[in-house]
Amino acid sequence: MKNVFLIVLSLLFPAGVLAEPLQYKFASRDTCDLYLDVYLPDSADNKGVCILYAFGGGFREGSRRDAHTVAFMQRLADAGMVAVAMDYRLGFKGNMEEVKPVEMVRRFSNAVDMAVEDMFSALRFVYDSCGKWGADSSKIVLSGGSAGAITALQCDYALSNGEAVAGIMPEGYRPAGVISCSGAVCVFDGKLKYRRQPAPTMFLHGTKDKLVSYDKFVLFGKGMYGSKRLVKIFEKNSWPYWIMRFENFGHEIAAIPQIENVPDMVRFIDLFVSGKADKQIDETIREAGIDEPLLNMSVMSFKNPDNKFDAEKYIERVSQ
Repeated sequence: MKNVFLIVLSLLFPAGVLAEPLQYKFASRDTCDLYLDVYLPDSADNKGVCILYAFGGGFREGSRRDAHTVAFMQRLADAGMVAVAMDYRLGFKGNMEEVKPVEMVRRFSNAVDMAVEDMFSALRFVYDSCGKWGADSSKIVLSGGSAGAITALQCDYALSNGEAVAGIMPEGYRPAGVISCSGAVCVFDGKLKYRRQPAPTMFLHGTKDKLVSYDKFVLFGKGMYGSKRLVKIFEKNSWPYWIMRFENFGHEIAAIPQIENVPDMVRFIDLFVSGKADKQIDETIREAGIDEPLLNMSVMSFKNPDNKFDAEKYIERVSQ
């Protein structure tokens, strides 16, 4: 990260006029219709890779058309990818202040399940449609930030374990890769276990993330397993991965990489998706002057719906 202050400014005030995406309805639910937006690269630059992206927001807020997501999609398209931003239902809305922990976990589990179901519907639509966008259906990468990263990792986990929700995809299907910015796998029943090899995965995570745990968070036997814990499993089984550990950063890594680390994501795709590299990359990113998280939120932040990110304090902090 070259200049965190400039990154924050670009997060808040993205510049430039972006091309209008193609819009498709990919699913109808009882409560709403779900859409996705497709950003196409110039035909001469098209790598034949499609990235399906889910926005963040704690499963209670966010949009496929928020400024940060739109700018990220355009960066990916400029890098030669077919970039797809999807809707998903937000199942964790509402005031949680009076909700008991057991009920909070139940609601969170339901929200994850809804998002995963919606990503699979989007994935099937993209799988059937990406040829007309110049992409290869065998080169679809799942991606997301925060809640979206949980959703992407959770879909790959469901495919690896043959869960019923994954049955919408062809037999034996797996994505070409996963890019997770501050994500985790949530296990609400049983133990964390992959029955078959998952997709090559790029993990980007702050080592002091307390919202989506960098390591693990277990409550009432339900677990959230972050990048550090997942990489241990990948490493033990010699599965391909690339982890970028952002030392002393917190949950801000759910958003900063979509601006600063797109070249790394492109390299991951070139190596692991197009090149099918069977390797493991483990690197630690250190930023001078960062000794504690810039965005210091924890799981309990969900208790108060008014607990929002204070952008002015963030800018004041990182510009010092």
